[in-house]
Amino acid sequence: MKPGLLNRLTVVVVGLVLGWGIAWSLQPKLMRSQSHEMSSGAKAPPAEAVVSTIATVAQLSPEGFRALLDNPRFAAREVWLRWAETDPVSCYAEMVKRNDWVFVSTLEAGLSFPGPPAADKVIKTLFNTWVAQNPAAAFKAMVVMPSGFRATLALPELLNKIVATNPLAAVEFVRLYGNGIGSFQHTEIAWAGVDLPNLAKSASDLGNGIYCKFFLDKIAREYGRQDPEGALSWVRSLQRPNKSQLLQEIFVGWTQSAPQQAMTALLQMTDPVERKAAAPPLAKLLANEPPAQAWVAAKQAGFLPEMHATLAQEWGQKDPSAAVNFLVTLQSEYQDEALREAFWPWRFRDPKAAGAAAAALPAGPAKRRIVKELIREWSAADPVAAATFLGAEPYHRDNAELARTIAHSWADQAPASAVAWVQQLPESTQGDSMRSVFYSWAKQDPAAAKVAAEQITDQKQHQKAIEGMAQAGH
Repeated sequence: MKPGLLNRLTVVVVGLVLGWGIAWSLQPKLMRSQSHEMSSGAKAPPAEAVVSTIATVAQLSPEGFRALLDNPRFAAREVWLRWAETDPVSCYAEMVKRNDWVFVSTLEAGLSFPGPPAADKVIKTLFNTWVAQNPAAAFKAMVVMPSGFRATLALPELLNKIVATNPLAAVEFVRLYGNGIGSFQHTEIAWAGVDLPNLAKSASDLGNGIYCKFFLDKIAREYGRQDPEGALSWVRSLQRPNKSQLLQEIFVGWTQSAPQQAMTALLQMTDPVERKAAAPPLAKLLANEPPAQAWVAAKQAGFLPEMHATLAQEWGQKDPSAAVNFLVTLQSEYQDEALREAFWPWRFRDPKAAGAAAAALPAGPAKRRIVKELIREWSAADPVAAATFLGAEPYHRDNAELARTIAHSWADQAPASAVAWVQQLPESTQGDSMRSVFYSWAKQDPAAAKVAAEQITDQKQHQKAIEGMAQAGH
């Protein structure tokens, strides 16, 4: 026999002997007397004793753990758990070798083992450790496991870890499994040292599933930050349905890393697809300029059709009062929509101030639409304040609709007060509002709603209350 082979056999034998010897020497007295007790009909030692012994020998070599698995005195699930915590790579290799998927049937049946730890704890312990050491290797191992194991692990979470730590290695996994994942998490990727041109080229043929798009968007934005010209050349060469989104991600990255350079270049773009993709990030940049100056720059570059709404919304976020004061002075076909966008964030943040500004707008379609949207949000938060605002404004054809919106929200909070408010409205606006109040009230408390309806003496109002309860099924 060759010396090298003899040496290897000696190591294996010594490991096995040590494993058996250490395991036996560390067993509590309770376990040493097991054979005697069991022969006399006594119960087997409690699980805690077995767990304690395995925990003590948890630093065994793979040969030692194999010896424990072959020893009927030890529960296999406990051995696998300790081995997984100590050395997940060799543990998994042994599982494959033995084809010992002992936990799969239990997992698929929706059960757990009769004692701690549960089967999924073994799997999660194994992979939490392994993923931290080598996520790509862990992923390769997982995808060939039986379905019960894969069901226990969160595939998107594992894929995110690979993407975050080694995006180039992750491409093959995203290509294989990204189209089947319907969600993603916002993952911070470690871009240092990543060859972006090579990564972008490798990822060019990814599918159109949600996760694939997410990964490509991440690549495009970072490529745009580091090398916008190279990124544009890459996207222009692609034959993909989502090129506009990739272009926009490149422009976002560019505007973040070199805003002035990006602004100059984007304002000079002529390709219609690229101009449309550039509009949102460019508008966010221009919104930092004084409104009049930004509007003129966008108009001169021919970008107003694509970016007037984003400009107005950005201004509305920063200083809605100043934005509205500027926009009402415009003579532009985009004025109405820009005003609406400027009011959008304001109506949530400070509806009372937004209401005062809306009341001062000149009459017309823009004012009517802005007031409708304001009342819808305001009444949900404070129906009393919204009702006070409505009562102070002489609107006409929209009054019944706005009153119904307020009444419905008010009824959800204080139905009796809502009824009292509707009763003092002009008769032309009462009907639908009363019906709405009692519909909501009957859904909450049909008995109280019935009593309140019976107390209404006005015949028309009473009839609308009955109709509202009928619509609610009462």
